[in-house]
This record gives sequence, C-alpha cells and structure tokens, in this order.
Amino acid sequence: MTNQEDHSNVLIPQQLSHKSISQDGVTTSTNPRDVISRRTESLFDAGARYRLPMREGTLCMSSSSASIQLPDLSSLIRPFQLRTNPACRTTTLASHSHFLTPNTNTPLTPTELTLLPTSKFALLASLCFPTCDPPQLLLLTNFLTLLTFAHLRFLNATTPEQCGWSTTSSSSDSSTSGIDILAEHELFKNISADLSRFSSRAPPNWHANFAAHAAAYRHAQLNALQPPPPHQGEYTEEARQQTLTDTFISQRRHTSGAYLLFDLIQLALGHRIPVSSELNPSNPPGVELKILSQVDIMKSLAADIVALSSDLVSYNSFQSTTAPHQHKLPHNAISLCMHAKHLSAQGATNQIARLVKQKIQDFLEAEQTLQSFHPSRYPPVDDFRSSGDRSPALYSWIKLPIQTLSGLLSSSPSTPTTTTSCQSDDSDEHHVKLFLDAADTVQVLRDYIAGAVHWFYETELYFGTKGEEVRTFGWVFLNAPPVTGL
Repeated sequence: MTNQEDHSNVLIPQQLSHKSISQDGVTTSTNPRDVISRRTESLFDAGARYRLPMREGTLCMSSSSASIQLPDLSSLIRPFQLRTNPACRTTTLASHSHFLTPNTNTPLTPTELTLLPTSKFALLASLCFPTCDPPQLLLLTNFLTLLTFAHLRFLNATTPEQCGWSTTSSSSDSSTSGIDILAEHELFKNISADLSRFSSRAPPNWHANFAAHAAAYRHAQLNALQPPPPHQGEYTEEARQQTLTDTFISQRRHTSGAYLLFDLIQLALGHRIPVSSELNPSNPPGVELKILSQVDIMKSLAADIVALSSDLVSYNSFQSTTAPHQHKLPHNAISLCMHAKHLSAQGATNQIARLVKQKIQDFLEAEQTLQSFHPSRYPPVDDFRSSGDRSPALYSWIKLPIQTLSGLLSSSPSTPTTTTSCQSDDSDEHHVKLFLDAADTVQVLRDYIAGAVHWFYETELYFGTKGEEVRTFGWVFLNAPPVTGL
C-alpha cells in the first residue's frame, strides 16, 4: 500500500474550502493568504519563530524552546464532507444553562466550568451530528461535554476513584444495562435519567450493544491504569515496541468513547441495527455477513482516526499537565511512541501522522469495498447522481428512499409469478434494506470524522486562541512539562 492517496473520484464542496466555523455557525475565511494577512501582527507580537522540525533522534530537553509541527489534518480529511447542524447556537445556550446555572447540582469542577464556554462542545456536536433535531443535539452535546472531561480526569488518574468510577461496581453482571454502567461514573450519573428517557423505546439489540460498549469503555480506562506487561526475554525489542503500540491503539479506541457515540446517534436518527440472526439465507452465501463485517471495520477505523488525531492536537497540553508515572504508560499516542520507540517528540508526531493517514486510506478503501456489495439488479450508482451532487457515488445512491429502490424492483423486466421469483424479490429487498442500513452508518462515521477534526482547531482546549495559525502552519511551541521529584 502506498502513501500516495488517490482522491480523484472525490469532489470537495467548494463552499467548504478555507472556512472556519465559529460557535454560532458563522463562517470566516481561513485561506492561507487571508490568515497570513490577518494574523501576521499577532504572530510577531507573540515572538513566534518558524523553525525546521527536529530530526528524529534529537531529544526535547528544553520544553521552553522546543516545538513540533503537526500534520495538516484538515487536508487529510478532504474526502469527508463537512456539514453543520443549524441548531448549534440554541444548543450552546441550552447546554451552558444546564451546566452553568447557579444552584444546580453540576458535576463539573470549578476549573472545568471555566473551560466550558471556550470548549465549544455544542459546535462539536453540531459538526459531528448535523441531522439531529434540537432535543437530540442537546443530549449529545451534554454527553460529549461529560465524555471529554471524563477523559481529562482519566489522563491524570492513577486509581479508579480518581477517574471517577465507583469502587463498588456491578458491571460484572451480564444483565447490567449500559446506562447503569455509566451511572457508576461520577460525571455520567448526571445524565443517566436523560439517557433512560432517550432510550426507552430502543430495541433490545440496541441496549445489548450499548451495554457492551459501556463495559468496554470502563474496562479500557481501568486497564490503562495498570502497570505495563513485563518485558519477555524471548521477544525482540521491535516486537515489544509493536506490541505496546497495538495494545495502545486497541485500548485508545475504547477510551475515546466513540462506540458510545455511534450507538447514541444511531438511535437518535432512527437507523435500524442489523443483526446476524436477521440475515436472509436465500441471499448469496456470506454477502450479508461481509456487509456487517465491513461496517464493523469502518467503525474501528473511524474511532482510531479521531482518537489518534486527538492525541496529536492534545499532545502539548498532555505533556505539560500530566506527570509521568512509573507504574502507568502514558495514554497519548505521541508520548507512548516516544516511550516505546525512543523517539523525539517530532519523530513520534511524524509516525502517528503517518498512521492516521494510513487509517484514512484504509477507511476509503473499505468504503469502496462496501460499494461492491450493492444489489446488482439496480443500475450503476452513477446513474442516480445529479449534476450538483459532489459527494462520493455511494452517498448519492443512499440518498434514494427505500420506496424508490423498491420501485426499481417492480420496474425490472417482468417474470412469471412463481414461488422462486417471489423469494428472489424478497431476498433483493432485504439486501437493499441491509445495504442502506450499512450506508446510513457509514454516513454517521464520515460526519464524525469530519466534524471532530475541524473542531480541534475551533475549540480552545488544545491551541487556545491560536487554532487558525496551527491549522495553517502546523507549528506548536511546547509548554514546560510539570516539575516532579521536588
């Protein structure tokens, strides 16, 4: 597999290029020429000096003068269309009221409350979930708020209590619901009643999935607090490095909480949840299982892309606020890479950037594979594309309602009405529904990737007010790490 991506069949909406989305949904130009003109004075006032990235192998001994150059994440995700929810502004006000109104039993600390207004969680939810209605968007915004602050607490924790988890856990019981598992966390119990109302009419398989993902989220956080496995003598140093990296990525996929978000948005949008027991035995052997398997792969890739990208943009904050602990591996991809492979900060950044780029390419290739499973009785997907549709072919096809697709069946050449032909029609219609369920999920994943990456430069959690400069030039000047051992 080459590092050169082929995006020749992907068209980017022109109106989304070089635009920054503010908290209230207003767009402003981020064209490099405009940014340079608008920001030059502030850059020089800040004493910024652009230097070549450090070569791999050089040590970052002085954080006060060290810098790293981040990859252009916005460029890497150009194949993913950016959309926004029109309820962003009203959701911002409602969410702030929920957490900031005096005399309310807010679960956030004073420091977290100070960070809340500039974190722009409603913007994050609006970009990741552009088709939700306002009540759903408010719930998802509040959940994202708690999920982010729970992760920040976890990064500095060494015990389950410091993470926020109850020590008297009942999650080992297989009958425990996902909402009950999350309620064992001091932050998520604040939203458990809202989640219960939201999921009251969810099908049983949704509750089963949500419980499994909540348990995996809790287990991943608690497992990350454990000491790293001892070095096995029969393993080479290269194998040890790879094991640490693979274990971290698998763990990070769940500590991000991405699967919980996928479950919630799937329920909010009313997407059906296919299960293997519903597969039609009259369809070609293995095709439907392959569709479900492909969707699972794409979920993992989407979770990895956002989690690893988050570690890239949050590294400066992580290394300057999180003290190293001898019994706990750092839970940041750059720091872990530096620890496992003995690289400089820039060398580790480059490696994680290449990994993110590869996973984006894998996602696009998996998307193409999924397209190959569309029902063959229908015309090619390009036949349905309107002249103004600049989305990839798959998404012009899934925009057709199921009634239209069923109509295509009835308009196909007539055949004698026999039992065999009726079974074939039922099989085809089931295949259509399954494929559309899968395509709906893929659209959710695309929105999640595009929304999260663009939000990284809008929130002040990672770059303060310098998000535009970092988006344009990539340079981040590292803060001093915490002083330990005094």
